[in-house]
Amino acid sequence: MKVKKIRSFLGAPTINEYNRGIFITTSEFQKCTVDIANTITK
Repeated sequence: MKVKKIRSFLGAPTINEYNRGIFITTSEFQKCTVDIANTITK
């Protein structure tokens, strides 16, 4: 999964005033994508 898709997904809750979301994929996440997710959830 590319970083671009995760960044787009993370922006959607902010725009729609949501504070949670679930991203499900059948492919693998790139390491930098996991790093971004971990940074935001801290």
